[in-house]
Amino acid sequence: MLRSFWRTVDRFSLQHFKHIINELRGIKVVDKFNREAVVDILQSIVEIVSYGDKHDPSIFECFMELQVLAEFVRLLKISRNPRIQAAVLQYLSIMIQNLQSEQAICKRPCLMSRYMCFHSQSCTQDSRRVVH
Repeated sequence: MLRSFWRTVDRFSLQHFKHIINELRGIKVVDKFNREAVVDILQSIVEIVSYGDKHDPSIFECFMELQVLAEFVRLLKISRNPRIQAAVLQYLSIMIQNLQSEQAICKRPCLMSRYMCFHSQSCTQDSRRVVH
């Protein structure tokens, strides 16, 4: 009877992925109190998407449908912590490099252009701060 209370969660399931995305969306501020949790969430997302690319195409479909990339960009905007910003960019790079399915490869240019567009805007804004 107690076993039913201790159900294991398949951390690579679509259901768990949606749960992690909801956690990510719940983050309104990134500070010293939650930065480790934020990094853990980002790492989980990348691991699940990479796994799903090879084993469960519905995970990548969900990633695209729920516009998770926009959530990564939102984190970059609300975080003033360079460690979080570096982690977001690093995890995005890792994820994009590891996507190998035909479905993901077809979407890779879209992912890369959004990633590069934000990164170049971020660099331009940083250079403006230095000049002023």
